[in-house]
Amino acid sequence: IAAKAVAFGECLQPEYKEYQTQVKKNAAVLAQALIDRGFTIVSGGTDNHSMLVDLRTKYPDLTGKVAEKALVAADITVNKNMVPFDSRSAFQTSGIRLGTPAITTRGAKEDLMLEIAEMIETVLSNVDNEEVIAQVRARVNETMKKYPIFALLTTTSINILIKDFGVFEKALSFFKNFKVFYETSRPFKKSNRKVFLSAFPTEISINFYLCRQFIR
Repeated sequence: IAAKAVAFGECLQPEYKEYQTQVKKNAAVLAQALIDRGFTIVSGGTDNHSMLVDLRTKYPDLTGKVAEKALVAADITVNKNMVPFDSRSAFQTSGIRLGTPAITTRGAKEDLMLEIAEMIETVLSNVDNEEVIAQVRARVNETMKKYPIFALLTTTSINILIKDFGVFEKALSFFKNFKVFYETSRPFKKSNRKVFLSAFPTEISINFYLCRQFIR
């Protein structure tokens, strides 16, 4: 219930509309970039945040299951998905599903979608080549250094959290310095961050995790 309250509060902000508009722009550009590279997008494109790629035209023998595994190995997250009139089972599939909300949350714009389409094609053209997949993975990770996970964290979402959940006054300064704290703790391993957080009162730690989960 608490997480929903934060989400609804965020949706009332002007920044949320801007974010969703960018999600749609990124999806449209990514879909068109894939089409330009010979992929088939079910429905011919997208008007929302996601797209369904039919692999049969470009890669007749490639299953969605194999495509998903290869792309995930390159740190590109997709899901296998059945497509209309699919002759394969739901465990194999002939398609993959892509979406742009997560990448947009990290601050990505249309120009990066072109690069993503290129890397997807490179991996799917070399699903059995571990060296190529490793090269793409290294490229992905180097590229994403410019797009930190918390790129769109705003004082608005933090203020909503404080207002809606009545965090104690002692938490106020903690949240004002949230970005600085996270940038400091980010290079640490997850276990180290957990230990670091345990030094704070329980209610602060809980709300920190709520905020972190919400803005993913």
